[in-house]
Amino acid sequence: MTRLGLILAFAVVPLLLVEGVLRLGFAERFRLPADERALAYAYDEILGWFPEPSSERTIEGTRSFFVRHNARGFRDAEHGAKEAPRLLVLGDSFVWGFDVEEDERFTARIGERLPGWEVLNLGVSGYGTDQELLLLRRELAHYAPEIVLLVFAEENDREDNTRNRRYGPYYKPYFVRGASGHEVRGTPVPQPLPYRARAHPWLFSSLVVRAVCQAWLDARHPVVQVPDESEQLVLAVRREAEAQGARFALGVQGRGTEMISFARANGVPVVALANRHRYPHFGGHWTPEGHALVAERILALLARTGWIPELAEPS
Repeated sequence: MTRLGLILAFAVVPLLLVEGVLRLGFAERFRLPADERALAYAYDEILGWFPEPSSERTIEGTRSFFVRHNARGFRDAEHGAKEAPRLLVLGDSFVWGFDVEEDERFTARIGERLPGWEVLNLGVSGYGTDQELLLLRRELAHYAPEIVLLVFAEENDREDNTRNRRYGPYYKPYFVRGASGHEVRGTPVPQPLPYRARAHPWLFSSLVVRAVCQAWLDARHPVVQVPDESEQLVLAVRREAEAQGARFALGVQGRGTEMISFARANGVPVVALANRHRYPHFGGHWTPEGHALVAERILALLARTGWIPELAEPS
């Protein structure tokens, strides 16, 4: 055997042995996720992840549901030049509509009950209030809405807002208090393992490569945890909306009352959205019946403020 052959043998054989050990005992640990972030989204250096524009996908959750993203990356209709007043809705998977079809979501139900208005769904699964604030800064001037509605999920948004990594391997931006107020940190967001593997599928079919890459990411970009500033982030979203001439309202999903009490104390129109119509798995998202109930509560809130006309009861 030549010297080069010996060198290759000594290099390759141990790697093959390690690969075998990883596949036998650690395959689950290094399995690439098959969630909506991996299947329907792509890496975004500012937001962490963002839906792929003009993409289509069927996702398996509690039920199979079809996802189509428009040219700007939102699970919504294409919106051209503004011709009517607009209600823009921000939130996470409850707004994006995990486990339901597009026309079953509460934003679609609101649009059916609110003739003469455009209802814009800018929900992105997994987002915290920090990412929703950054997304609003990106999109607000383009859409120029009359009303911005933020849906805050008490069950997970507080944890989202205090970490730079969520849902396993996915990195995200976060905010900290600084001399000039709340300042964004963690950008450009590190590209996580799932998106690196998508770009180089042959290379990352090796568990050794995945393990080395994840170890490198963990060492270079360790998990960061910061104090919960959820209430202040909500007010920051309100300031962004009002600075562009839009009104701001809040919906709260979850059983906690802290955010609702805070919103009322700060003059923010707010409505509780928690209801019993939820699927038992994959995060407990609203069923179509739950979305219909959420739509009625939001419409009632907006009518009480006088921002939309009083509506007749649904038939």
